[in-house]
Amino acid sequence: SIALMGTAPTDDTMASILGYAKDMEHVTYFADRDAMDAGIDFVSTMMKEGCFVTLSSPSPYKDLASIPRKKRTDILQQYIDRCIK
Repeated sequence: SIALMGTAPTDDTMASILGYAKDMEHVTYFADRDAMDAGIDFVSTMMKEGCFVTLSSPSPYKDLASIPRKKRTDILQQYIDRCIK
């Protein structure tokens, strides 16, 4: 996993992310609830570069880290399970 720590990754950051993501079949971007527009921009940029990316909202929570640990673990495991199929 990669944490962007902001809504406007630099060109260098995007190049690094694309370098990792191009070898992956499934990429999910977990946007902060108040940054969905930026999440859409990020996913759009990734898709223009040939990466298939899904966008996930943490609603009703603020972000992925604010989801209670057990619930977050279950959510992430569901993503992993679906990607393996």
